[in-house]
Amino acid sequence: MNVSDSIRQADRSARIAAIDPHSSYIVSAPAGSGKTGLLTQRFLALLATVDEPEECLAITFTRKAAAEMSHRISQALLAATSNNPPSDDYELATYQLAQVALARSNERNWGLLQSPGRLRVQTIDSFNRYLAAQLALETGLGDLPQPAENPEHDYRTVAIELLENFSERELTAEPIATLMRHTGNQQAIAVELLSKLLAIREQWLLGAYSSGAASQTGTQQARELLSGLARQSLGNVTRQLKPWLDELLSYADGAASRLIEAQQESPITALHGVTQLGTEPEDLPTWRALIALMCTDKTTWRAALTKNQGFPPTAKADKENFQALLKELASEPLRQQLEEIKALPDPHLADHESSIIQATLQLLPMLVALLDVQYKTHNRCDFTHYALHAHRALSELQQLQSGEVSELAMRLDYQLKHILVDEFQDTSQLQYELLASLTAQWCPSDGRTLFLVGDAMQSLYSFRNANVGLFIRAQHYPIGGAHCQPLQLSSNFRSQRAVIDWVNELFADLFPAHSDAGSGAVSYTASLAERGLDQPEGECAVSFTLSADEDKENARLNEAEAVAQTILKLRQTAQSDAAQPSIALLVRSRGQLDKLLPTLQKHSISWRATEIEKLSETMVVTDLVSLTRALSSSADRIAWLALLRSPIVGLTLDDLWQLAGDQHHATPLLKQLMRDSWPELSSDGQQRLGRCATPIVAAWQARGRQPLDRRVESLWQQLGGPKTVASSNDLLNAEVYLEKLSAHIESNQMLDWELLQPTLDKLYAKPHSGHTDIEVMTIHKSKGLEFDHVLLPGLDRTGSNDKGDLLVWLEEIDDNNQVQHILAAKPSWIAEKDPLYQFILRRRKIKQQHEATRVFYVAATRAAQQLHLFASTTIKDNKDNKQTDGAVLLRLAEPAARTPLALLWPRYRAEFQALLDCGGQHQTSSFANLQLIHCEKNKTPETNNAPNPYWHRLPLRKLAATQKEIATTTNPIESLSQLDTHNLIARNLGTELHLLLQQLAELEDKSPAVQQLYINNAQLSWQRYSVPDDPEKLVTQVTEAAQKISQCNTLQWLLQDHPQAACELKFDYWSSDGKLASAIVDRTFVVDGERWIIDYKSATPQLNESLEQFITRQTEQYHTQLQRYGQLFRAHESLPQRLLLYFVLLGESVELPSDIG
Repeated sequence: MNVSDSIRQADRSARIAAIDPHSSYIVSAPAGSGKTGLLTQRFLALLATVDEPEECLAITFTRKAAAEMSHRISQALLAATSNNPPSDDYELATYQLAQVALARSNERNWGLLQSPGRLRVQTIDSFNRYLAAQLALETGLGDLPQPAENPEHDYRTVAIELLENFSERELTAEPIATLMRHTGNQQAIAVELLSKLLAIREQWLLGAYSSGAASQTGTQQARELLSGLARQSLGNVTRQLKPWLDELLSYADGAASRLIEAQQESPITALHGVTQLGTEPEDLPTWRALIALMCTDKTTWRAALTKNQGFPPTAKADKENFQALLKELASEPLRQQLEEIKALPDPHLADHESSIIQATLQLLPMLVALLDVQYKTHNRCDFTHYALHAHRALSELQQLQSGEVSELAMRLDYQLKHILVDEFQDTSQLQYELLASLTAQWCPSDGRTLFLVGDAMQSLYSFRNANVGLFIRAQHYPIGGAHCQPLQLSSNFRSQRAVIDWVNELFADLFPAHSDAGSGAVSYTASLAERGLDQPEGECAVSFTLSADEDKENARLNEAEAVAQTILKLRQTAQSDAAQPSIALLVRSRGQLDKLLPTLQKHSISWRATEIEKLSETMVVTDLVSLTRALSSSADRIAWLALLRSPIVGLTLDDLWQLAGDQHHATPLLKQLMRDSWPELSSDGQQRLGRCATPIVAAWQARGRQPLDRRVESLWQQLGGPKTVASSNDLLNAEVYLEKLSAHIESNQMLDWELLQPTLDKLYAKPHSGHTDIEVMTIHKSKGLEFDHVLLPGLDRTGSNDKGDLLVWLEEIDDNNQVQHILAAKPSWIAEKDPLYQFILRRRKIKQQHEATRVFYVAATRAAQQLHLFASTTIKDNKDNKQTDGAVLLRLAEPAARTPLALLWPRYRAEFQALLDCGGQHQTSSFANLQLIHCEKNKTPETNNAPNPYWHRLPLRKLAATQKEIATTTNPIESLSQLDTHNLIARNLGTELHLLLQQLAELEDKSPAVQQLYINNAQLSWQRYSVPDDPEKLVTQVTEAAQKISQCNTLQWLLQDHPQAACELKFDYWSSDGKLASAIVDRTFVVDGERWIIDYKSATPQLNESLEQFITRQTEQYHTQLQRYGQLFRAHESLPQRLLLYFVLLGESVELPSDIG
């Protein structure tokens, strides 16, 4: 049996053991190992052993995961009613377990098929709320309030109240005075810092208070923990250096003697006469002196020794021997250990540090008490409030007599016998303590079990207080009374072998060699492919594209273009496949999409954005916000201007200037709307205000009689707001906003924008519901999902920096399995850097680096078939390395630390540099296809003119408005008259026609009614382009164009869903003069084996030009262009071609000859 067979056999044995309902386990389930399926099987196996289904509880961290598990269990039970067992081994095992569970349900009259609600699958938040409800007397909550939508508002309110009324509370006067001195008497800073403390109060209440840090004198706990860390670190290094320590100290003594003799000040002189090194905290200064001799100030190994280190020319022999010794010792693990020792602070704190820590800890209980009052007053709370009260009640009750504990179990409806926890690697300390309380009375022989499933390699929610060290801890120590045996899964059923081979090879080196609960280090466990086993070894399923340019902005634009081209190729391949493969674009943050989404839009690549576009940034909600703020205050001039400019009114900038310009800047716009007429406006503006002014004024005057939310919705409907939106998704977004506004007004009686805005900022727009080319989401959101093709752009981008809070803590799990905390205060505004504070920030940074590697791992393991990596970098002149002709070679810049590119750089830097040196583009290396994109110097990518990011959804007509805004900067009326208005309108109208045809072609529902809706909306938009001297002419043209689009049979056929159809398809190619050029095909598809290539034209015959003459002229003008399009297609296919010009405003078309039949 080979190694793979042994691993596979161990995996199967682990899966069989995991279903045993009599034992507790903690299962390490790497990406793609079928974790949810295993949980389902375990739950079914447990159902067959209990008296009531509620005795089994499965806890997840998201509603989506809970819904999926419930669905899987219910579906398995339903499938068990058939007499058709599946042939697949896994499905057959699930089927058999479900049959036994269903028999138990029938025997005990559970009715699980009719009452699936008896299956207890809950999120951790909902379970906490359930516990708080069951323990209402003990928690003091009484009737449970609803969770607050904006708890940050309550945190700030409480912090302000504490600071402003401190003189009334004798106990808080001195601590607040200390805090204010520490922040330089800046209340805003103090409020922000105290608010942050409340947001994470469970960590302080479980850490500083439960461990006694708050009650100990000074910072005794910090001293003890730092002493322990020092002993541990010094002991490890002493053992590692033991064979060389005597020799090291001998050379160190000589160097120190020479420095003393030369009367040269240096920390190295502390090594004079030292013959041995201890491992106690007081030995730290001597160790730092030795590190100063061995390493540079940046803690890198010394490459050169000088008289400054005690090695003058006269000590040549000692210098050479010591350099040889350093070379022998030089290793990265040892260097990191020395760096850790160098960063260790002395185990004591100055008085001013001690005082601010004590002051803050004294204030925190008062803050929590005030927050409780705030919640009771307003009948709301946050989920932490539920969890803390439930935890406290459980902790107190578990200390009671056994009879009273049984009574507690009865009040929990059913005694829990089995608990299953999903994604346990992202558990927080509070959630861990909750499990410990629930299982405190358990013992291995009583039949109760705890089943934990997770993957420490996928822990990436530290910003939600997750601590991966708790997963590592649970593999070795019991939780409460439950002893969980560790199990390891290895088989991957998601990704093909080539992807897994690359992941295994790369991440085995990137992950730490050993797991450590304290630092959050997780060692790597390789996966074994169960798909694509017939693929030859070494086949590439990973591509890595690096965009390099002298200008980073250009490099990013080129990277975005490479991403788009990759998607187009995948889309083209997918069109010939029966099953449409899934494609996902995953990013670390929304900011990485600034160049990508406009580029995708330019190439007509459609996407579904999951929690990417904020609700408050959609155009429809932006307009509704303007309407809301206008109706709440007549003095909010910006809101009134936005309302009048929005689609529901639609005034042009010219008319807005006439209504609200310099001559009327002191006149409220509401008063302007109360006039009978507006002769200074254009005909279009007068008509618009004539339609809208009366209902707007009426809505304003209804204040006091109708609530604000009802007035906003009623006016928006009355002015035709729903007809101005682009899709049904926008209507859903509007509905969500109006619901939130209604709830806000009902709760607060009036508009409090500071309270409502944060609530809106947490909400995301509804994703596109129809077919799209790709999915766009953050890496965190993709966790648990899989896609055939995954694209990871922006690998050179850095994450957020840890700037530190007022009070920082270090959560350490010691050798005795105890969670300990070290606290440190941020130095005051006048103080220098504090070593303890900096040490904790450094430890947090190490944890963040470990997590950044895990985030990259999660992203890479979403891919089933192919993984595509993209990054950007700059190139610089390498003046130290010239070619024989004197030309300066270029070198790739080093990536920023803590980026995925920095992780990849040691493996691929040399190959990319070689591609740059030789002018190549492609190379295969280490299971990956490499591509380097490097534009010539001073050449700017065309995508610099990309449109605005999609989430603003600025229509193209906004570009014309922007030009008018620029023109009106000095003298609006005079400047506008100098514009070539007719040409400007013609260009924008042509662009709008192209946009409308693209929208019509991409509609899923192409019924005449739906198409007419889009045409009508576009017609209203086009009429905004007013011609100063002949407005009626434009209206006539627009009306005729709309009729042609809706009535032309030829156009309707062109817009149908033909095979391989695409709109605004872009090709990049090298022109005959060697320059990079682009071509955009308006419309293309394949019918009966022929490639149709269509170019839309909005031109019309000139004065006295016949239709025949016009078509002849247009054919001669654009024939060459269409043939070029055909040549670009022939580079990828050999289909016969049909070339067509379609004149949108005429409803006429002409087919041009192709040079290929």
